[in-house]
Amino acid sequence: MVSNFAIIIIVLACALTSVSLAAGIFTVVNPAQDILWTPSLEQQKYMREVRIRHFRLLLGQRTVRSDNFSRATVDIEDHAGL
Repeated sequence: MVSNFAIIIIVLACALTSVSLAAGIFTVVNPAQDILWTPSLEQQKYMREVRIRHFRLLLGQRTVRSDNFSRATVDIEDHAGL
């Protein structure tokens, strides 16, 4: 006689197998046209300008300045990846 625990394990294994098989068949039948979407160069430039503008706004609104960080300067133009 099979215990309840063994039945639960078998059902879970079958469910996992069926989901994996369905996902594999779906990706073969309906391949993705664009897996990774990349924005256009214009949109990348615009979003960079927005980030720089908001970063400078946040720097201007900062009221508490610690002695540890008062000498530190951050130039967003040096960080092209932001």
